[in-house]
Amino acid sequence: MIINISNKEDFQTLLKSEKPILLDFYADWCGPCKALLPIVEKLADKHKDDFAIAKINVDNNGELAQEFGVRSIPALFFLKDGKIQERLAGLQPEAELESKIQMYLTKTNSDNSSLKKAYIAGGCFWGMEDLFRKRPGIKDTEVIYLGGQNENPTYRNHPGHAEGIELTYDSSVTNFKEILDYFFRIHNPTTVDRQGNDIGSSYRSAIFFQNEEEKQQAQEVIDLVDQTNNWGAKVVTTLEPFTKAWPAEEYHQDYLEKNPNGYTCHFERFGTFLK
Repeated sequence: MIINISNKEDFQTLLKSEKPILLDFYADWCGPCKALLPIVEKLADKHKDDFAIAKINVDNNGELAQEFGVRSIPALFFLKDGKIQERLAGLQPEAELESKIQMYLTKTNSDNSSLKKAYIAGGCFWGMEDLFRKRPGIKDTEVIYLGGQNENPTYRNHPGHAEGIELTYDSSVTNFKEILDYFFRIHNPTTVDRQGNDIGSSYRSAIFFQNEEEKQQAQEVIDLVDQTNNWGAKVVTTLEPFTKAWPAEEYHQDYLEKNPNGYTCHFERFGTFLK
């Protein structure tokens, strides 16, 4: 079964699906889109238990197409938990597309027992996400809003929320302390509600701990950073209990990959604090 998305409300309802979602951006006038349709229909029948398939007409849903950075059609995206997992090419032979889908499903269904999450904030989330995505053991990044007052925050309305990132990491490769060590090397943790040119509580330095062990480890790393005096002032990073995170808008996700010359105030200043 193929779901036709006619508006953004339909899309938000679709995101509640527990299954992965294959999005097909198309237009009625697009020849390659018409050629791809029978392949997509066949995949929908074959993989009905594996994922949902949704079609989005770019002429009627230009805002969604813009959010996903669609520049040509057909365009296929795999989503899970509202986040892009894979970008597939457009029109291609059925066997090639099926092969890519099988690779994705195999990866999705593999053992994730060593995967953990960490939640931090340290200024504009664009630059921090871009640096962390390249770190050993980091499997996924997502820019988020957290620690604030309202439900379903947006860029225009997120009182009290910090611009943060959710890091999914392989605990067999890296650990929470190593993540925090790098965190304190790429942003200035001594400025209250400020990072670079950005001012306000959205840009505070914060660690959102999920349990007492993380809270203790965070304090230990803060003490190490203070002992070095590398920053020339005391760390003001807040330790806040993690409650819930909301994904930022799609155009914020992977921003500096989409816009390589975009703004950032994050860069590596020192070597490790962990001796």
